[in-house]
Amino acid sequence: MAGLAAMLVAVMQVPEVRGPLRERASLRQGYDVGPEGRFGGQQKAIGLMLDTPLGIGPFTCREVYHHEEVHNVYITQSHNAGWLGAFAYIASVLLTLAVGMRRAWRPGPLQGFLAVATATFAGVVVEGMVINSDHWRHFFIVMGLIWGCADARTAPDRQAARREGDDDG
Repeated sequence: MAGLAAMLVAVMQVPEVRGPLRERASLRQGYDVGPEGRFGGQQKAIGLMLDTPLGIGPFTCREVYHHEEVHNVYITQSHNAGWLGAFAYIASVLLTLAVGMRRAWRPGPLQGFLAVATATFAGVVVEGMVINSDHWRHFFIVMGLIWGCADARTAPDRQAARREGDDDG
């Protein structure tokens, strides 16, 4: 570990390395700030979202109002499907998180798997605030895994349901 730290210090002495690393480590990037930057585009998109409760349609913000995507899946959902579609999307995300977290705390053979799937999904949900994650295949795969595992009935569950006369299959 000390060798790695020493190597990093040595590499940072080279101006050609230090400059780009310092630039990338900065929290303010030129492409993020100003009215044409990413955050300026999000401000435009939020105003547009508030003015158009029925949405504006897919890709319209990028093609008409700002030169790039909004980089926020929740604002994008409002643009694509209106407020109702955005609320439905948010509700499905929150419900999936709630079901996953509730079931991940329940002891059983799928507990560990549900904990991992729910944590993965939570990461993608948070990342949706800085990038459009709704078209990522694994978003829906992990969502489906959470719902499938939450609904799965293991052999002990089926036996307990039979004893209680509550078996539905």
